Amino acid sequence: MLEIEYRGGNCWTLDTKRALFVFDANRKRSGLKNLSDKRAIQIATEHDLLADEKDFHLSFCGEGEYEIAGTEINGFAVARRIDDPREGKKRSTLYNISTDDIKIGVFGNIMDNLGEQDLENLGMVDVLILPVGGGGYTLDGVAATKLISKIEPKIVIPIHFAQRGLNYEVPGDDLSAFLKELKATVVEEKKLKLKSPNDIPPVMQIRHLELAI
Repeated sequence: MLEIEYRGGNCWTLDTKRALFVFDANRKRSGLKNLSDKRAIQIATEHDLLADEKDFHLSFCGEGEYEIAGTEINGFAVARRIDDPREGKKRSTLYNISTDDIKIGVFGNIMDNLGEQDLENLGMVDVLILPVGGGGYTLDGVAATKLISKIEPKIVIPIHFAQRGLNYEVPGDDLSAFLKELKATVVEEKKLKLKSPNDIPPVMQIRHLELAI
């Protein structure tokens, strides 16, 4: 059993009922207060998106293999979109997560030219969580759709797009720009709930989650 909730910008939560994970809890770039929860494990796709570590039970960011309360998390370094590619540095992290036989792929603000090794590191995923707002900061609708076509997840959860209640430092597109590119059924819901792999749809769906401030 897992629940995924969208908290604005790159921030979202994964509740497995055995542990609560908060991703990219530093929400200042979205015009929101940082999340904090002493019970939760904080994980970030880049160091700039870590909130104060004292506000969480545990925090980590970057490459590595982690296993927490039955959830396996693997992090791999990838290039960040806002960095100069000539530097050759990888300041973002992609994560593949496995919990209750459900596989989740997580991207931050990545470059749109991921290599085969990056995709191999991600592996096959059931649920893909991906920023899609564009604006030169995250992938835009076209680039996001191209990446999704290579990964072929069954559920796509778009994050970091323009909407009421958020005030980004770098303005981007609203969700319609992404939906226009990715032709898939859109399901609007408060949060994603999956009891088992049997709840994963056979054909790709976009799950548009309600913003939980």
